[in-house]
Amino acid sequence: MKPALGYRWIQPVEHWQEFPNGELLKQQENTSISHRLNLCFGNHLLKIGSLASAIDTTTCRINHQISLANLASRTESTGVVGEIDELPFVQHAIDTAVVSHVLEFSADPHQTLREVHRVLMPNGNLILTVFNPLSLLLVGKLWPFKSNKSFWHCRLFQFHG
Repeated sequence: MKPALGYRWIQPVEHWQEFPNGELLKQQENTSISHRLNLCFGNHLLKIGSLASAIDTTTCRINHQISLANLASRTESTGVVGEIDELPFVQHAIDTAVVSHVLEFSADPHQTLREVHRVLMPNGNLILTVFNPLSLLLVGKLWPFKSNKSFWHCRLFQFHG
């Protein structure tokens, strides 16, 4: 089994427009995430990454919404600046976390997931969006004439379970 820990840092995608058909992807994920957020409740919603910060969560029942990004990829909607693999929150402080395309660009995705698990309340909700490696995206990554955008350097994970 290939380890998830990577030793080279990958520049994360900061805007939806950097993806092929990024606006369409954002709309589809926005619809899917909004549907799932209607089932969530609590006091604190954490949106991790600059892509998650751009997702519209105004229909969510959780009033206190926090957007977190690192210093290099912060935007005007970022509320807290911090490292994704060392979240600046106390244990069990967050009711729902939205993690949108962060694991593909993380050097240590397991540490990122451990940190999200640490800050989530017991029985908290995690909404995680990643790319399906068994899709046409894999063909695009193998294409020899692709552009040098950071999107094409992401790592794809296949989840079992």
